[in-house]
Amino acid sequence: MEQTIISENSDFANSEYLTNIKTDGKYKKKLEEHMLETWSEESLNSVFSNSIKALTKFVNPNSKYENMTKVLCLGKVQSGKTAFFISSIALAFDNGYDIAYVIGGTKNNLLTQNKDRIRSEFYNNDDILIMDINNADSAKIKQQINNGCKVILMVLKHKSATSEQNLANLEKLTSSLNDVASLIVDDEGDEYSPGAKNRQLTISQSILTCVSYIKRGTYLSVTATPQSNLLLSTRLNNLSPDSCVLVEPGVGYTGASVFHDTCKNPLVKAISDTDDFELGIPKSFSEALKYYLIGAAVRALRNDDSQHSMLVHPSSKTKIQSTVYDRVKSELHNITTILSDAKSFGYDDLLYEFEKVYIDMKENIRFYYPNFNDVIEQIKKNLNRTDVFQINTTEESNKDIDEGIDKYYKYKILVGGNMLERGITVKNLAVTYIYRSAKQNPIDSTLQRARWFGYKESYLDLCRVYMTNEMKEYFVAINTHEEFLWKTVEEFLKTNKPMQCMKRIFVLNDEKLILTRKSVSKTIRVGSISQGYSYSKSINYENKKDYQKNYSIINQYLLDLDNNDCEKKEYLYGGNKGKHKHKCYINISLKEFYEKVVSKLIFPRDSSINDFVFRIIIDAIDNNFIEDKFVLVKMRDGENEFRSTIANGMAIKELPESYQVSNDYPGDKAIYNDELNVQIHNVYTEENDKGDIIPILTINYPYDKIWTNYVTGEFE
Repeated sequence: MEQTIISENSDFANSEYLTNIKTDGKYKKKLEEHMLETWSEESLNSVFSNSIKALTKFVNPNSKYENMTKVLCLGKVQSGKTAFFISSIALAFDNGYDIAYVIGGTKNNLLTQNKDRIRSEFYNNDDILIMDINNADSAKIKQQINNGCKVILMVLKHKSATSEQNLANLEKLTSSLNDVASLIVDDEGDEYSPGAKNRQLTISQSILTCVSYIKRGTYLSVTATPQSNLLLSTRLNNLSPDSCVLVEPGVGYTGASVFHDTCKNPLVKAISDTDDFELGIPKSFSEALKYYLIGAAVRALRNDDSQHSMLVHPSSKTKIQSTVYDRVKSELHNITTILSDAKSFGYDDLLYEFEKVYIDMKENIRFYYPNFNDVIEQIKKNLNRTDVFQINTTEESNKDIDEGIDKYYKYKILVGGNMLERGITVKNLAVTYIYRSAKQNPIDSTLQRARWFGYKESYLDLCRVYMTNEMKEYFVAINTHEEFLWKTVEEFLKTNKPMQCMKRIFVLNDEKLILTRKSVSKTIRVGSISQGYSYSKSINYENKKDYQKNYSIINQYLLDLDNNDCEKKEYLYGGNKGKHKHKCYINISLKEFYEKVVSKLIFPRDSSINDFVFRIIIDAIDNNFIEDKFVLVKMRDGENEFRSTIANGMAIKELPESYQVSNDYPGDKAIYNDELNVQIHNVYTEENDKGDIIPILTINYPYDKIWTNYVTGEFE
């Protein structure tokens, strides 16, 4: 791989921060050599590119000044943050750091996963000593460093008044080794580190103490949910970040926008709020289990020999998990028993149930779906290596996992609560069944449950998430929030200002969601015209003549555009990418569109898309904040769209179409999503027929200078 030069600076030793990053050192080369055994060069370049970006924020260990900086590294859930901080450690060692303290999470299973991963990635480098902090001695560590070694110390994020282990040991070592250039990596850095009370505050104060001891070093807080970190007082809390790095996900990352762009996403299936396991197996879970078993069989028939996993998220209470575990285990046993004998009672009925699920699956299978009989035969073979595992804090459960789960069983169904959330990677996860939610849901905690993000592009067509409609709505709102947060930070970083200057303003579109736990920060709600994709659900007109008039006005305008020489494009999608098309009119004048169309429309009552919204955009144009141009998209040109209604026919349930795996359609929200655009949807409902059309407008309003200045602190 090519060497990357960040900048030229002859006064390297006098700089407080690393300004000339060494990217061809032995630690990076050794790590790269090992990772290339399983990573593509393109993916590895992406990982190191993110880490090099982070290194520019690190304190220079050779500086004559004492300094300890706090860097927030914002990634996406399941997007490769572990690979990021491991490569950052290697680069830090090449650039003068001698110790890396890795705070590997609040739970032993996450710490163990991090330990195993770090040992695996650095196994070919004898100059790196990796140990548990509870077995570490400062004198021996100094001796190892003097002998030319680098040291990685693994720490559980835990502290108690009676224990001298974990963070208590970290305090001792950072105090006695305070003159050694050190990196503290806080994996899941939003959990407990921004503490507010009791245990959280004790952990937060302990980490802050360690940070204050080190004379030259960097505190690297790594998280996908930085709400609590960003909402810390920038003046009163010394763990508030000084700088931030966006850890870009690799090619093919499947995150919130893939699964939760709208509530109609075919990858997410609704289950009833009353579906639980008290009286037996819910019908929706029976379907989910069959979907999982069929998916594993299809992968095997595609010559994909990989592990295939299912995750079941019931209550966080161990007693309820045990009930669910017993039910799932019994259901799997029943399926295995029936399928083992074609003459057994219920065999034909069970095959019929499997076939119904398979027929439903085929609509979204991207490539190669085998004959159903072949699938059933493969399921029979797979069942010999399929089992259910309960994962919680009990010693018995963890012992079973250690001794059996990775040694024999290729097809795993994992039942658990908190132990299967934050930071844990379930290999080749394909189906998730999740049905518990709280009365008020912190966005960061809820998003951390999304273990289905990030690592299934090659078999995405076989993946499904089962959750309640309420939870679907939560995750759609969270997706909007995440996109807004990412863009806000991205725009702010262009100013090169300290993070303390960034205005903490976020989008939150569900009243039952809060930004983070209340002990850290209260969520204050204000109204605004937000950036991004927006539309109104209201179709509450006085009478049908109003929307008929709107339809006539819009159609005449489109006809005029068709007859002039403006730039036009067609966006084809569907079967063979030609079943449907959107007609796009490029670089149209918004002021003209407002004058000829919007100003004449009759908007429904309570509509959030109205004349006022367009006037705000016109004002931005008049003040030269944005250009007078936009993309007008006639959605599904030549077709009308059916939408179901709610609120006694006064509103539509949801407007945009979702991400589609089978035809590689990115979803309505992705069309020209980086430009100001307006979509026209011609909708009919169950209240009217196909010839009675209601035109509905959407607006995609990208970031403008006014908003950027606001969030970056230009308007004090």
